[in-house]
Amino acid sequence: MNHVVETTYQISTDKQLSQPYRAVLIADLHYGNGITGEKLAEQCDRISAQNPDFVLLDGDIVDENTSRAGMQEACALLGGIRARYGIYYVYGNHDQNNYSSDPAYTSQELYETLTGQGIRVLAEDAAVINGDITLIGRSDPGFLAENRTEIRELLEKTHADPDTFWLVEDHQPLGLAKNAAAGVDLTVSGHTHAGQIFPIGLLDRLVQFNEMNYGCREQNGMYAVVTSGICGWGYPIRTEAHSEYVWLEIGGA
Repeated sequence: MNHVVETTYQISTDKQLSQPYRAVLIADLHYGNGITGEKLAEQCDRISAQNPDFVLLDGDIVDENTSRAGMQEACALLGGIRARYGIYYVYGNHDQNNYSSDPAYTSQELYETLTGQGIRVLAEDAAVINGDITLIGRSDPGFLAENRTEIRELLEKTHADPDTFWLVEDHQPLGLAKNAAAGVDLTVSGHTHAGQIFPIGLLDRLVQFNEMNYGCREQNGMYAVVTSGICGWGYPIRTEAHSEYVWLEIGGA
């Protein structure tokens, strides 16, 4: 669980960008379950040393087992990553203590802690990065994916410029075909842990609990990336896949 590797994907595009971009994708830390304190600081320092253009925190960074102090520590360490164009966060299904009757912190406290560390929270909202990339952050639906805004409606609502590179940050790999049909260039997700403990990942690939379990693929002109996560949930062990963060190298075709 605590052996974190770097994975890199090349994302090509016909969009005219003013420069190539190198972003880092981090998901499923579940702070307190495995990587904490000094170990997380080491990972953040290693990322900062490689000068990311921006950071995508893709949900379940904390969960219902994270203490209030732990939540604050995780936000401070991740918020300390040096990134030229900022750090962007979408909620996962665990971050806001959806499965706890006695949460250690409130959703508002999490939001205020994140933003206090300079981390921008996106929920059915968008941010434009250096005039080149429109980043659309989705709200996590829990188990009710049908209740979310349709991607075409969200792109219209956020006035997404079609000349920019459209990047959807979504904790769960949902609606990939709809994203591709709407003209999204890249969707990034976590959530699956690539199984974490055998044979969950194998079963996922066989019966498709999730639309995609792990990796990078092209789908009708869109790239989809699902990370196995920098840690995991429940038990501090992995017997399937590895812990990782992902470098996204976005550039010309």
